[in-house]
Amino acid sequence: MPAGEGLSIFLELSVEVAGEVEPATGFVVNVADIEREVREFAVPVFAERIRRDFRRAQHIGFFAVAELLKSAWNRLTDKFGPAQLSKLSLKLNPFRKV
Repeated sequence: MPAGEGLSIFLELSVEVAGEVEPATGFVVNVADIEREVREFAVPVFAERIRRDFRRAQHIGFFAVAELLKSAWNRLTDKFGPAQLSKLSLKLNPFRKV
């Protein structure tokens, strides 16, 4: 996800789910469904805070990132049917080209 308008950094939000493979699809959860839920419920949590702090020229510290991850986790936890959210991580992606 872009870190904010006018910024040249990108952040990578990784999501993992765990559960039984659905025999009809061969997936635990369809990747397109995961992406849709993450874009709707998790990305706005980070984007809003990053843009706000960037406009104020403020640093986002470790504890703020941890709080954002917790908030995103809470917003995603029931979005994947019988599968369970098992991991959520955020890292700087220096390899992304603008």
